[in-house]
Amino acid sequence: GPAGAGRDGAGCGHRRTGPVDRRAKLFYLWARTRREPAHPNRHVTSRKETAMNRRKSPPRRGPVATLAGLALVLAGLGVATPAKACGPDSDCVIGARAYRAALPPAPDGRAIIFFHGYRGSAAAEMRNPGLRNLARDLGAILIAAASRDHDWNIPGSPSEDKSRPGEELAYFDALLADARARFGLDPARTLVAGFSAGGMVVWNLACFRGQSVAGFAPMSGTFWEPMPEACPTGAVDLYQSHGTRDSVVPMAGRPIQDTRQGDVAQAFALMTRAGGYGAARPVAVTGYDCARRTNPARKVLELCTFAGGHGFRAAFLKRVWAELGLDG
Repeated sequence: GPAGAGRDGAGCGHRRTGPVDRRAKLFYLWARTRREPAHPNRHVTSRKETAMNRRKSPPRRGPVATLAGLALVLAGLGVATPAKACGPDSDCVIGARAYRAALPPAPDGRAIIFFHGYRGSAAAEMRNPGLRNLARDLGAILIAAASRDHDWNIPGSPSEDKSRPGEELAYFDALLADARARFGLDPARTLVAGFSAGGMVVWNLACFRGQSVAGFAPMSGTFWEPMPEACPTGAVDLYQSHGTRDSVVPMAGRPIQDTRQGDVAQAFALMTRAGGYGAARPVAVTGYDCARRTNPARKVLELCTFAGGHGFRAAFLKRVWAELGLDG
């Protein structure tokens, strides 16, 4: 045939119909069948009316504006939005301070608030498998408190900042209120514990915030000298563990720079007077040598020593948890 002739007859006097033309024709025929006959009472909107309606209608909101509005509503209801969310890997911010939290599968308000040692951090405590596993097994919210610049502002300590007196008491108050609102923490079913410098914070909390929670468990901690003259909150439930060979915070205390750690026996004598506790009596506890004092209100003041150095065992906290009646 002639040059350029194809299978569809191009070059033989026929108009070539390509796939695009065929689709356009089919669409035209389909559209005609879809047209509805004009109804005598149907109003046809003019271009002028359409323009006026557009001016009257509020602007359409995109997904960003919608999400922003939702965030404002949730914030007004007190619901944590993503910006406010926190947990074991992110800070729960309260003013210039923060803490971290790990929740059990079914939190019911019971909690452990833990104060880390010198140069520690809330992040490090959240990586402590002993604490995390303990809290999970107990069904407790685990709150890891965080010091400012890795050290606590403790009265009498070398790092005490006298320009901010009572800083850690105020921080504790703010933490307790925030965790209560954010996670449903129940102070009446909360154990406050701490190790080393964190245990020293716990001693101060027991002395000045004794009625705020269920009980206290300072481990390898004490007051710094001079000790408080009195503990205004009176009797508390306090259980302490301490290694008899502890050289970091010895039972009798030790001087550091121009300060001195307090004697643990004197700290217990102070609390005994404040709470009206009776004479100490031995208590059988595996792995510990424990002496317990009680008062007429059945508050417990107990010191448990073990043959070891500067350290603590999560199992000790488990026992204190049960003694406080928080395991049921």
